[in-house]
Amino acid sequence: MIADTGSAEAAFRPDPAGARQAFLGELRRQFSRHDLDDETLERAVSEAVGHLSQDPAGEGRDALLERLFEGRADAALHRSVVASLCLPAPRAPLQMPTQMLERPPVLPRLAALRAFARRRIGER
Repeated sequence: MIADTGSAEAAFRPDPAGARQAFLGELRRQFSRHDLDDETLERAVSEAVGHLSQDPAGEGRDALLERLFEGRADAALHRSVVASLCLPAPRAPLQMPTQMLERPPVLPRLAALRAFARRRIGER
């Protein structure tokens, strides 16, 4: 027998902490920035939403943040927040790939080409 755990609307209410973690995880995946912790991402999202909201008292900002963190934001709001998001620099420095900038000497390449040509001519 199934026990009654509360009202029906409580059973269908999304978990706010889970929705917040899902939103932050999606941002990490989208920007490939798995080095950012929750606090840093929340601060960056809060700043981005602050720039989007026109309310100087900040009440519109709080409502937008609540909608984003609870997973109730529409696609247009999500796109505009992502477009105006300013993330901090990576903690680990980026490394340039190493490549050889000099051309190798020409004579060994010509010698290898001659040897290949001699083998090809000798096979005929």
